[in-house]
Amino acid sequence: FDIPLIVDKPGAENLSLNLSTRWTDVDSYGDDTTYKVGLNWQITPSWRLRASHGTSFRTPALFELYLADQTSFLGQRFIDPCRNWGASLDEGTISQRVADNCAATVTPDYPNGLPPDSGGGTITATISSGGGLGVLEAETSESSTIGLVWQPDFADLQVSVDYFDIQVDDQVDQIGASGIVGGCYNSEFFPTDPLCSLFDRSLPNSGIDNVRDSFINVATQTNKGWDLA
Repeated sequence: FDIPLIVDKPGAENLSLNLSTRWTDVDSYGDDTTYKVGLNWQITPSWRLRASHGTSFRTPALFELYLADQTSFLGQRFIDPCRNWGASLDEGTISQRVADNCAATVTPDYPNGLPPDSGGGTITATISSGGGLGVLEAETSESSTIGLVWQPDFADLQVSVDYFDIQVDDQVDQIGASGIVGGCYNSEFFPTDPLCSLFDRSLPNSGIDNVRDSFINVATQTNKGWDLA
């Protein structure tokens, strides 16, 4: 809908409101509704102000949903930031937060927390990956823009300046076994961070095991800036 609000008035040669909505239904995922609202204000013949706000979404791709289960293996020294965490802290290869979270990790082998010299064992970690059917949500976004357009009557010229602010939430990604474990131990919300539920410490000497590295909604991206044309 394009709705004229004011026409041929001082300071408002034309002021119109644009409204749109869309319903989308995807067989492999489901449905969602998006919208956009825009305002176009012709202040004078030479000056125009424009603004908009809208939403969008992206359903998970077929590969992200239906990838068959796969299994791989990774050595403890490549995945566990808590191996000999005391020495790693002294060397500066891990942060104090990671060291504190390692010390707070309680396992059957170490009911009082992992000791600074815990070795984590030599058995490799089992990593499973696959699609996220039944778990993945759609990526969603919101975007806002506002801009000013100058079109003088004495020259064949149009100048515009626009500010934009875009945010995408629940981005789908597969972040890797090391990213999952490292993200858990580097989190200020340890051990309740959702990443911490994606792996176990069930091997002898409390090594990492059973890392679930499937596609998940994990990321947020923002993009803000100015356009000059």
